Amino acid sequence: MPNSKVSYNSDMVFIDEQSSTGGKTYVAFVCESYGVAFRLYSKNPLSTEKEFAKSSAMSIIAYADGEKLGYAQGSVRRDRQTGQLGVWETTGGLSSALYTAFIDADSSISVTALRNGYDPVTYRFPTKGLLTGLKAINYCR
Repeated sequence: MPNSKVSYNSDMVFIDEQSSTGGKTYVAFVCESYGVAFRLYSKNPLSTEKEFAKSSAMSIIAYADGEKLGYAQGSVRRDRQTGQLGVWETTGGLSSALYTAFIDADSSISVTALRNGYDPVTYRFPTKGLLTGLKAINYCR
C-alpha cells in the first residue's frame, strides 16, 4: 500500500515493523481454511536451540496504541527461508483477537516477544493501510 508499511498478496496481508528495512521483521495475517492465522516473522531468533528442543511454546504481549491488550500463547518454528527460529504463530481465537486488535488500533500495535533463552524484544507495527490490504483480500472470507 502506498505510503504505508502494509503489503498483500492473494491470501496474506503483511505489515513491516516500523524501523525494519528490507522486510526482515513483519507480521502476517494469513487466510487459512479455518480462518485467520497470525504470524510474527522476526529478524532476531525467538528461541535458542536448547530451549526449542524442550518446547516450541512462546508468549507475546500485545499493546494497541500503548495500551496493554494482554498475553497471547503460540509456538515458535523455523523460518522456511532462513532456517532460523524466527517465526511465531498462533491460530484460532488468539489469532482472531490479534486480527481485531490490529483493525481497531488507531495508529500502531506493539508486540513484545518473550523469547525462550533470550531477553524479550519489542516490535512496533503501524496500522495505516491495514484495512485497505484486508479489503483487497476480502477480509479472509
